[in-house]
Amino acid sequence: MAHLITSHKGADHVESKHAAHWNAGTLGNGCYVLPIGSKLACTMTDSNTLRVLFGVGSVCGYDWEIEGDYEEVDIDNGVPGYNRIDLLVARVETAPAEKVELKVYKGEETTGTPVVPGHVEGDLNDGDTVCEMPICSVRINGINPQAPEMLAKESIDIMALLEELRDYKSQAINGGKLVDKSVGAAKLADKSVTTTKLADKAVTLEKMGGIGDAIVQRGSSGSWAWEKYSSGMMHLHGSTGFTTTPNKEWGAIFYDGAVRGGTAYPVSFSATPSVTVSLEQTTGSIFATQLDAGTISSAPRVYVCSPTKQTASLAARLHVDAWGAYSVTGGHPIG
Repeated sequence: MAHLITSHKGADHVESKHAAHWNAGTLGNGCYVLPIGSKLACTMTDSNTLRVLFGVGSVCGYDWEIEGDYEEVDIDNGVPGYNRIDLLVARVETAPAEKVELKVYKGEETTGTPVVPGHVEGDLNDGDTVCEMPICSVRINGINPQAPEMLAKESIDIMALLEELRDYKSQAINGGKLVDKSVGAAKLADKSVTTTKLADKAVTLEKMGGIGDAIVQRGSSGSWAWEKYSSGMMHLHGSTGFTTTPNKEWGAIFYDGAVRGGTAYPVSFSATPSVTVSLEQTTGSIFATQLDAGTISSAPRVYVCSPTKQTASLAARLHVDAWGAYSVTGGHPIG
Protein backbone atom coordinates (compact mmCIF):
# COMPACT_ATOMS: atom_id res chain seq x y z
CA MET A 1 0.00 0.00 0.00
CA ALA A 2 1.32 3.44 -0.90
CA HIS A 3 1.95 5.69 2.09
CA LEU A 4 2.49 9.45 1.83
CA ILE A 5 4.84 10.00 4.76
CA THR A 6 5.00 13.80 4.68
CA SER A 7 1.27 14.29 5.00
CA HIS A 8 -1.29 15.21 7.66
CA LYS A 9 -3.62 12.33 8.55
CA GLY A 10 -4.95 13.45 11.93
CA ALA A 11 -3.23 10.48 13.62
CA ASP A 12 0.28 9.19 14.31
CA HIS A 13 1.57 7.55 11.15
CA VAL A 14 5.26 8.54 10.77
CA GLU A 15 7.64 6.05 12.43
CA SER A 16 11.39 6.04 13.10
CA LYS A 17 11.87 3.55 10.25
CA HIS A 18 10.65 6.16 7.78
CA ALA A 19 13.34 8.61 8.86
CA ALA A 20 15.89 5.79 8.78
CA HIS A 21 14.92 4.90 5.19
CA TRP A 22 15.49 8.52 4.12
CA ASN A 23 18.82 8.74 5.94
CA ALA A 24 20.02 5.41 4.53
CA GLY A 25 19.10 6.52 1.03
CA THR A 26 20.99 9.80 1.51
CA LEU A 27 24.10 8.77 3.48
CA GLY A 28 24.19 5.08 2.60
CA ASN A 29 22.82 1.95 4.23
CA GLY A 30 25.85 1.34 6.43
CA CYS A 31 27.51 2.53 9.64
CA TYR A 32 28.94 6.04 9.63
CA VAL A 33 30.01 8.82 11.97
CA LEU A 34 28.77 12.24 10.90
CA PRO A 35 31.16 15.22 10.60
CA ILE A 36 29.78 16.79 13.79
CA GLY A 37 31.42 17.54 17.14
CA SER A 38 34.36 15.31 18.09
CA LYS A 39 33.17 12.54 15.74
CA LEU A 40 33.13 9.87 18.52
CA ALA A 41 36.88 10.22 19.10
CA CYS A 42 38.12 7.72 21.70
CA THR A 43 40.82 7.97 24.37
CA MET A 44 42.00 5.85 27.31
CA THR A 45 41.78 8.02 30.44
CA ASP A 46 43.34 5.26 32.55
CA SER A 47 44.12 1.55 32.18
CA ASN A 48 40.45 0.55 32.57
CA THR A 49 38.45 3.51 31.22
CA LEU A 50 37.69 4.16 27.55
CA ARG A 51 36.15 7.58 26.89
CA VAL A 52 34.01 8.31 23.81
CA LEU A 53 33.64 11.99 22.98
CA PHE A 54 30.50 13.71 21.62
CA GLY A 55 29.50 12.70 18.12
CA VAL A 56 26.63 11.45 15.98
CA GLY A 57 26.46 8.03 14.33
CA SER A 58 24.19 6.51 11.70
CA VAL A 59 23.44 2.78 11.63
CA CYS A 60 21.38 1.74 8.59
CA GLY A 61 19.91 5.26 8.72
CA TYR A 62 19.06 5.13 12.44
CA ASP A 63 20.72 8.14 14.07
CA TRP A 64 22.24 7.98 17.55
CA GLU A 65 24.61 10.23 19.50
CA ILE A 66 26.69 10.61 22.66
CA GLU A 67 24.72 13.03 24.83
CA GLY A 68 26.82 15.55 26.73
CA ASP A 69 30.58 15.84 26.33
CA TYR A 70 31.42 12.14 26.56
CA GLU A 71 30.49 8.65 27.77
CA GLU A 72 32.85 6.13 29.38
CA VAL A 73 32.98 2.33 29.26
CA ASP A 74 35.11 -0.17 31.18
CA ILE A 75 38.00 -2.17 29.74
CA ASP A 76 39.05 -5.32 31.62
CA ASN A 77 42.58 -5.67 32.96
CA GLY A 78 45.17 -7.36 30.80
CA VAL A 79 47.20 -10.44 31.73
CA PRO A 80 51.03 -10.24 31.97
CA GLY A 81 52.62 -12.06 29.03
CA TYR A 82 49.41 -12.11 26.99
CA ASN A 83 47.92 -9.81 24.36
CA ARG A 84 44.38 -9.18 23.19
CA ILE A 85 42.27 -6.69 21.23
CA ASP A 86 38.94 -5.38 22.54
CA LEU A 87 36.27 -3.97 20.23
CA LEU A 88 33.91 -1.10 21.09
CA VAL A 89 30.61 -1.01 19.17
CA ALA A 90 27.35 0.89 19.24
CA ARG A 91 24.63 -1.77 19.36
CA VAL A 92 21.37 -0.60 17.79
CA GLU A 93 18.21 -2.68 18.29
CA THR A 94 14.80 -2.09 16.72
CA ALA A 95 12.90 -4.90 18.49
CA PRO A 96 11.40 -5.67 20.92
CA ALA A 97 12.26 -2.05 21.77
CA GLU A 98 14.29 0.57 19.92
CA LYS A 99 17.51 1.36 21.78
CA VAL A 100 21.26 1.92 21.46
CA GLU A 101 24.07 1.05 23.86
CA LEU A 102 27.86 1.09 23.85
CA LYS A 103 29.22 -2.45 24.18
CA VAL A 104 32.77 -3.78 24.55
CA TYR A 105 33.65 -7.17 23.08
CA LYS A 106 36.65 -8.61 24.93
CA GLY A 107 39.17 -10.26 22.63
CA GLU A 108 40.85 -13.61 23.22
CA GLU A 109 44.03 -13.56 25.30
CA THR A 110 46.98 -14.96 23.35
CA THR A 111 50.77 -15.05 23.43
CA GLY A 112 50.76 -14.65 19.65
CA THR A 113 49.10 -12.07 17.41
CA PRO A 114 45.68 -11.06 18.80
CA VAL A 115 42.67 -10.64 16.52
CA VAL A 116 39.73 -8.25 16.68
CA PRO A 117 36.60 -10.01 18.00
CA GLY A 118 33.52 -10.23 15.79
CA HIS A 119 30.32 -8.23 16.00
CA VAL A 120 26.76 -8.30 14.61
CA GLU A 121 26.57 -7.07 11.01
CA GLY A 122 22.84 -6.70 10.44
CA ASP A 123 20.65 -4.73 8.02
CA LEU A 124 17.90 -2.93 9.92
CA ASN A 125 16.16 -2.14 6.63
CA ASP A 126 16.01 -5.77 5.52
CA GLY A 127 14.38 -7.59 8.44
CA ASP A 128 17.25 -7.70 10.95
CA THR A 129 16.58 -6.22 14.40
CA VAL A 130 20.20 -5.78 15.54
CA CYS A 131 23.19 -4.06 13.92
CA GLU A 132 26.45 -3.10 15.62
CA MET A 133 28.63 -0.19 14.51
CA PRO A 134 32.39 -0.63 15.19
CA ILE A 135 33.76 2.54 16.81
CA CYS A 136 37.31 1.65 17.84
CA SER A 137 39.58 -1.20 18.90
CA VAL A 138 41.98 -1.22 21.85
CA ARG A 139 45.01 -3.47 21.93
CA ILE A 140 46.15 -4.58 25.38
CA ASN A 141 49.79 -5.70 25.53
CA GLY A 142 50.19 -7.49 28.82
CA ILE A 143 48.64 -5.10 31.32
CA ASN A 144 49.18 -2.01 29.15
CA PRO A 145 46.29 -0.76 26.96
CA GLN A 146 47.41 1.05 23.80
CA ALA A 147 45.87 4.13 22.20
CA PRO A 148 42.48 3.30 20.62
CA GLU A 149 42.43 2.74 16.85
CA MET A 150 39.39 4.43 15.31
CA LEU A 151 37.27 2.17 13.08
CA ALA A 152 34.18 4.35 12.51
CA LYS A 153 33.92 5.47 8.88
CA GLU A 154 33.09 9.14 8.39
CA SER A 155 30.11 9.93 6.18
CA ILE A 156 30.28 12.39 3.33
CA ASP A 157 29.82 16.05 4.16
CA ILE A 158 27.12 16.87 1.62
CA MET A 159 27.37 20.65 2.02
CA ALA A 160 31.17 20.57 1.69
CA LEU A 161 30.82 18.37 -1.39
CA LEU A 162 28.34 20.80 -2.97
CA GLU A 163 30.67 23.71 -2.23
CA GLU A 164 33.56 21.84 -3.83
CA LEU A 165 31.46 21.17 -6.93
CA ARG A 166 30.53 24.85 -7.10
CA ASP A 167 34.21 25.82 -6.93
CA TYR A 168 35.06 23.27 -9.61
CA LYS A 169 32.31 24.59 -11.86
CA SER A 170 33.46 28.18 -11.31
CA GLN A 171 37.07 27.30 -12.14
CA ALA A 172 36.00 25.39 -15.25
CA ILE A 173 33.91 28.28 -16.53
CA ASN A 174 36.37 31.01 -15.61
CA GLY A 175 39.55 29.07 -16.46
CA GLY A 176 42.06 30.73 -18.76
CA LYS A 177 41.43 28.50 -21.76
CA LEU A 178 37.71 29.14 -21.69
CA VAL A 179 38.04 32.85 -21.08
CA ASP A 180 40.47 33.33 -23.97
CA LYS A 181 38.12 31.36 -26.24
CA SER A 182 40.78 28.86 -27.25
CA VAL A 183 37.93 26.33 -27.28
CA GLY A 184 35.20 28.16 -29.14
CA ALA A 185 31.76 27.21 -30.37
CA ALA A 186 33.06 27.08 -33.95
CA LYS A 187 35.74 24.53 -33.07
CA LEU A 188 33.16 22.36 -31.33
CA ALA A 189 30.58 22.80 -34.06
CA ASP A 190 32.84 21.30 -36.74
CA LYS A 191 32.62 17.95 -34.93
CA SER A 192 36.36 17.73 -34.34
CA VAL A 193 35.47 15.79 -31.18
CA THR A 194 32.86 13.12 -31.92
CA THR A 195 31.43 10.15 -30.06
CA THR A 196 33.16 7.91 -32.58
CA LYS A 197 36.57 9.32 -31.73
CA LEU A 198 35.85 8.93 -28.04
CA ALA A 199 34.54 5.41 -28.47
CA ASP A 200 37.79 4.19 -30.04
CA LYS A 201 39.54 4.81 -26.69
CA ALA A 202 41.81 7.54 -28.04
CA VAL A 203 42.65 8.39 -24.43
CA THR A 204 43.75 5.19 -22.67
CA LEU A 205 45.55 4.32 -19.47
CA GLU A 206 48.51 3.20 -21.59
CA LYS A 207 48.77 6.62 -23.22
CA MET A 208 48.40 8.30 -19.84
CA GLY A 209 51.23 6.11 -18.60
CA GLY A 210 53.39 7.23 -21.49
CA ILE A 211 52.97 10.85 -20.43
CA GLY A 212 53.58 10.01 -16.78
CA ASP A 213 52.52 7.27 -14.43
CA ALA A 214 49.14 8.79 -13.62
CA ILE A 215 47.22 7.95 -10.46
CA VAL A 216 43.96 6.31 -11.52
CA GLN A 217 42.52 5.48 -8.10
CA ARG A 218 43.01 6.35 -4.44
CA GLY A 219 41.46 4.71 -1.40
CA SER A 220 41.78 4.12 2.32
CA SER A 221 40.59 1.59 4.88
CA GLY A 222 41.36 1.73 8.60
CA SER A 223 45.08 2.46 8.99
CA TRP A 224 45.79 1.76 5.28
CA ALA A 225 45.88 4.05 2.24
CA TRP A 226 46.68 3.14 -1.36
CA GLU A 227 47.22 4.58 -4.81
CA LYS A 228 46.84 2.73 -8.11
CA TYR A 229 48.77 3.91 -11.17
CA SER A 230 48.10 3.69 -14.89
CA SER A 231 51.12 1.40 -15.29
CA GLY A 232 49.36 -1.30 -13.26
CA MET A 233 51.46 -0.65 -10.16
CA MET A 234 50.09 0.07 -6.68
CA HIS A 235 51.51 1.67 -3.53
CA LEU A 236 50.11 0.72 -0.11
CA HIS A 237 51.01 2.50 3.12
CA GLY A 238 49.89 1.56 6.63
CA SER A 239 50.93 2.65 10.10
CA THR A 240 50.07 1.52 13.62
CA GLY A 241 51.03 3.15 16.91
CA PHE A 242 51.89 1.14 20.01
CA THR A 243 54.14 1.01 23.07
CA THR A 244 56.87 -1.55 23.59
CA THR A 245 59.42 -2.70 26.18
CA PRO A 246 62.12 -4.85 24.51
CA ASN A 247 63.46 -6.71 27.54
CA LYS A 248 63.59 -10.36 26.42
CA GLU A 249 66.94 -11.76 25.34
CA TRP A 250 67.29 -12.84 21.73
CA GLY A 251 70.91 -13.64 21.16
CA ALA A 252 72.86 -10.41 21.52
CA ILE A 253 69.79 -8.18 21.31
CA PHE A 254 66.44 -7.83 23.08
CA TYR A 255 62.79 -7.90 21.88
CA ASP A 256 59.38 -7.53 23.55
CA GLY A 257 57.99 -10.95 22.56
CA ALA A 258 55.10 -9.54 20.49
CA VAL A 259 54.72 -10.45 16.82
CA ARG A 260 53.46 -7.33 15.05
CA GLY A 261 52.31 -6.70 11.50
CA GLY A 262 50.88 -9.52 9.41
CA THR A 263 47.68 -7.54 8.88
CA ALA A 264 45.62 -8.00 5.74
CA TYR A 265 46.07 -5.49 2.93
CA PRO A 266 42.80 -3.72 2.00
CA VAL A 267 43.60 -4.43 -1.67
CA SER A 268 45.54 -7.47 -2.87
CA PHE A 269 48.51 -7.44 -5.24
CA SER A 270 48.73 -9.75 -8.26
CA ALA A 271 52.28 -10.78 -7.30
CA THR A 272 54.39 -10.55 -4.14
CA PRO A 273 55.18 -6.84 -3.64
CA SER A 274 58.40 -5.17 -2.54
CA VAL A 275 57.90 -4.21 1.11
CA THR A 276 59.78 -1.78 3.35
CA VAL A 277 59.15 -1.82 7.10
CA SER A 278 60.28 1.12 9.22
CA LEU A 279 59.88 2.06 12.86
CA GLU A 280 59.16 5.65 13.91
CA GLN A 281 60.12 6.22 17.53
CA THR A 282 60.03 9.08 19.99
CA THR A 283 62.38 7.69 22.63
CA GLY A 284 64.83 4.83 23.00
CA SER A 285 66.96 2.97 20.46
CA ILE A 286 64.68 0.39 18.86
CA PHE A 287 64.30 -1.10 15.39
CA ALA A 288 62.07 -3.53 13.50
CA THR A 289 63.19 -6.96 12.24
CA GLN A 290 61.08 -8.75 9.62
CA LEU A 291 60.12 -12.37 10.30
CA ASP A 292 58.87 -12.96 6.75
CA ALA A 293 58.21 -11.16 3.45
CA GLY A 294 54.43 -11.14 3.73
CA THR A 295 52.14 -12.26 0.90
CA ILE A 296 50.16 -10.68 -1.92
CA SER A 297 47.34 -10.05 0.57
CA SER A 298 49.05 -9.42 3.93
CA ALA A 299 51.94 -7.43 5.38
CA PRO A 300 55.09 -9.06 6.77
CA ARG A 301 55.35 -9.89 10.46
CA VAL A 302 58.01 -8.16 12.56
CA TYR A 303 59.68 -8.11 15.96
CA VAL A 304 60.55 -4.84 17.70
CA CYS A 305 64.15 -5.08 18.92
CA SER A 306 66.71 -3.08 20.87
CA PRO A 307 70.49 -3.42 21.18
CA THR A 308 70.11 -2.86 24.93
CA LYS A 309 67.59 -4.14 27.47
CA GLN A 310 64.79 -1.62 27.97
CA THR A 311 63.09 -1.16 31.34
CA ALA A 312 60.54 1.51 30.43
CA SER A 313 57.67 1.50 27.96
CA LEU A 314 58.62 3.22 24.67
CA ALA A 315 56.24 4.86 22.21
CA ALA A 316 56.60 3.79 18.58
CA ARG A 317 54.79 3.63 15.26
CA LEU A 318 55.25 0.86 12.69
CA HIS A 319 55.14 1.92 9.02
CA VAL A 320 54.68 -0.51 6.12
CA ASP A 321 55.18 0.54 2.48
CA ALA A 322 54.44 -1.99 -0.26
CA TRP A 323 55.05 -1.53 -4.00
CA GLY A 324 53.81 -4.04 -6.52
CA ALA A 325 51.52 -4.84 -9.44
CA TYR A 326 47.76 -4.94 -8.92
CA SER A 327 47.14 -6.24 -12.46
CA VAL A 328 48.89 -8.97 -14.40
CA THR A 329 50.11 -6.38 -16.92
CA GLY A 330 51.56 -4.08 -14.25
CA GLY A 331 55.17 -2.96 -14.58
CA HIS A 332 57.46 -0.80 -12.51
CA PRO A 333 56.46 2.87 -12.92
CA ILE A 334 60.05 3.98 -13.54
CA GLY A 335 60.99 1.30 -16.02
